Amino acid sequence: MMMIKKRRLVYVCIAFLISSSVLHASTILDLAAPPANGMIIEKGFSGFPDDAGLFKTYRLKLPDFEKGLIFIQSRPPTETRQKDFGLEARSGNRISERVFSPGEKFENATDALGQLMLLKLTNGKYRAILPLVGKDSMSWIRTDNRGNWILVHGSLGTARVEGSLPVAAWMDDENPYQAVYKVWQKAIELIPSNIRARFRGEKEYPEQFKYLGWCSWEAYHRNVSEKLILEIIQDYSSSGLPVKYILIDGGHWSFEKGVGPNPETFPNGYGDIIAAMDGRPFRWLGLHYQSSGFSLGVRPAPDNDLGKYNQYVKALKDNGNYRIAPKDTPEAMEKYWEYLTSFGLKDGISFVKIDFLKDPLLMNGGLWGSTQRQGNAVHSATMFKIAMEEALHKYDLGLMNCNGNNWPMPFYAKYSNSTRCSEDYHKNEFESALLHTYNSYTTILYLGHIYWGDHDMFHSSDKLAGELMAVSKAMSGGPIYISDKPQDAKPENIVPLCYRDGSLPRPLAPAVMSEDSLFYDLYSFNNSLFKVFAPLDNDSVAIHIINLNNTPQQVETSISLKDYKNAGAMIQPYPGPWDVPPQGLVLFDVLEGKGRKFSGTEPISLSKPLAHRLFQLSPVRKGWAFIGRTDKYLCGATGQIVSATNSELKISLTEPGPFAIYSSRGTPKANGIKFTDIGNGFFKADANNLKSIIIKR
Repeated sequence: MMMIKKRRLVYVCIAFLISSSVLHASTILDLAAPPANGMIIEKGFSGFPDDAGLFKTYRLKLPDFEKGLIFIQSRPPTETRQKDFGLEARSGNRISERVFSPGEKFENATDALGQLMLLKLTNGKYRAILPLVGKDSMSWIRTDNRGNWILVHGSLGTARVEGSLPVAAWMDDENPYQAVYKVWQKAIELIPSNIRARFRGEKEYPEQFKYLGWCSWEAYHRNVSEKLILEIIQDYSSSGLPVKYILIDGGHWSFEKGVGPNPETFPNGYGDIIAAMDGRPFRWLGLHYQSSGFSLGVRPAPDNDLGKYNQYVKALKDNGNYRIAPKDTPEAMEKYWEYLTSFGLKDGISFVKIDFLKDPLLMNGGLWGSTQRQGNAVHSATMFKIAMEEALHKYDLGLMNCNGNNWPMPFYAKYSNSTRCSEDYHKNEFESALLHTYNSYTTILYLGHIYWGDHDMFHSSDKLAGELMAVSKAMSGGPIYISDKPQDAKPENIVPLCYRDGSLPRPLAPAVMSEDSLFYDLYSFNNSLFKVFAPLDNDSVAIHIINLNNTPQQVETSISLKDYKNAGAMIQPYPGPWDVPPQGLVLFDVLEGKGRKFSGTEPISLSKPLAHRLFQLSPVRKGWAFIGRTDKYLCGATGQIVSATNSELKISLTEPGPFAIYSSRGTPKANGIKFTDIGNGFFKADANNLKSIIIKR
């Protein structure tokens, strides 16, 4: 059984808030009765929340099901309570999946903020249950002190709320991914179109994030300066690695006085850094900001540098420190983002990473130490997110959401298209690698319909999981930014992620766990391997298989035709199940560089913890299959099939390099290119600087 140790970081416990809701009289919410797909809205509501900021508790009557999972904001289980549902509730970037069976009780789930439940019903369908967020209230799922499932609804504030308040929605589908998509669709349609979230496929993906980046945090933490960043530019420029942007993480601002550049460490602001980039190889600079200022707080007026902007903010005291927050007016929200971005915009930054997006809810909900509960914490948090989306879109700044997965942020992601989807990643830590890999992939079932998942920065030099982390980043389709010191960077784990210009081969949709890994329980020993998939160009699919057990033991899974049929499950709009072509599929082992005709099932076994394998399934048409660049993790995303006949295949590579194809009969030939037979009908060649290639046989 997995033992997750307590993290070194300090979190805020909000258990006292949600535990108090057991005092409410419960109303039965019968999810077992028809109609199977539904919604509950408190119409014409008028009233004050109780002392805990809550309106009502619903006791959930679940339908008959075989297995269930729920995504919660809660710390991982500890050594002594490995199977507990949640010990201390968190509202941050630590969303994780918990798996449960009918009748299973989780006594500590009273401390969990459940954001999505998925049930595999006994009738073979899947039911997705989504607690809803409106502008003035939100809901979440947990258990009461007897282990019964309940849904809690409130504002986390003190003021009267009036109007129709959305509470929960649920949808059924034979496809689990579409069940979640449909319930998101139902939820979003309740929010006015000018402010609500849009689906991932409806939003523009920032240009910067299509390239390899570098982030300062894991290598240097707060010990950053203009001098250091200029040295990083020089060192990476001479390294040959095509890093195209720098993200200066925490430590660059002026700490307690404001968010301007620290005059001691960044005396010239950011302009000289941008000038030094000059395309060598860097093109973009991004800055990290915390949503409420520096983590230890910004001093209230007159002891800060906010100047005229002080009239738009309120200072909330937290155990002797202060955090600034915009007042709850549209003008104040707009001015807050004007202030927060003004220093970087003046010097020419192109994107921001906004961290601690949990803070507006926690601060206004009175959950930071001695802060007092404000009028309506949910309203404050939704206004904050709406204003952030509009401001950064107006300023043409790309946005990395950090903690953008907690209530109520996903419901108002109108423009932003990526978010951190797991806890922090830590180099050379076995348990961190297990947990980070699992959560990065699993949360996409919940978040991946709204965002591309950001798997966080990573060290290519990680001795335990450098290659594993690199593959997971490639599969994510989200931003990829290494955090190695220049002298530590490992090209063997970085080069397969990108082209020579730093651009990234990307999947058509973010990787998500396969249907037979939906209910994979990280916190118990598993007799199967963990499996995820991501769709690629040319109707190929990448499949990543990982041993997430923490003790050496032979564990198995298999690749099946169902994995191929499900490959398009996260593509927007959904194309439906993929058809297996009459000539079948081929299976290519990407890390081994070998392939074979796919028989319909392929058993895979691994025994070493964190061992992993990467495969690609590709269709055979006219006796051909395009594998793609064999030196990249996402082979099938590196080129296109232009046309195919029984005697000729035309392909176009995004960038020339070594590539592989499958030919069912005869050795392929092409002008200026020599093919090497690597067995089972697969052939490898070097494109010799050619991008367009005509292959005959």
